[in-house]
Amino acid sequence: MTLNVETAFLLISLLASLWVYFKPYKNFRYLRLFPIFLLITICIETFNTYLANRKGNNSAAYGLFGILEFVFYFWILKHAMVNKKAKSFLGYLLWIYPLFALGNMFFIQGFSNFNSISYSVGCFLIVLFCIFYFYGLFQLPSSYDMLRDPLFWICCGLLFFYCCSFPLFGLINFLIKIPGFNPRTLGVILSLMNVVLYSSFTIAFLCRLKVRNSTS
Repeated sequence: MTLNVETAFLLISLLASLWVYFKPYKNFRYLRLFPIFLLITICIETFNTYLANRKGNNSAAYGLFGILEFVFYFWILKHAMVNKKAKSFLGYLLWIYPLFALGNMFFIQGFSNFNSISYSVGCFLIVLFCIFYFYGLFQLPSSYDMLRDPLFWICCGLLFFYCCSFPLFGLINFLIKIPGFNPRTLGVILSLMNVVLYSSFTIAFLCRLKVRNSTS
């Protein structure tokens, strides 16, 4: 994995996430798994870059990591839900989605192709529950400070990223067959999307820090 802008923002987000161990949030203790997830992300990106350079195809590795990624975000969103039915549904998704995605990988789209079906379904579910989360914010008291809520920033990043990636990667297997299609353009767009995503995560980890005003 080369040290580009996307990687730099991922590393910054990882370093910022370590703050949850030094200043644990009483109501956000599940954030302690975020540093582990981001570290795994860095390792997977490094491994996938190695596979792409040596073997030319890293679809299987990306597919398996994609399952882990969606399950982790479902788990985070489960903690964000106030509605008991939504929370329960996300609990079922934690084991239903991996079975569905693995079934698609083994029996439908295979290991050598990007699993656009699984990815599209995951994107749709992430966007749906992020919207449901924001809808719930309108029902909270006006005194609620959403800018100091880590879940607000996490859901902002997830909503932006998966709203943008849904049309891109949902149709990727068709786009690559179009004459004149330039994969580098897709790579630049994806990098910008990741920068926004990791920036939102970084803000989420640091938004509850208290800044003291200095007096002269």
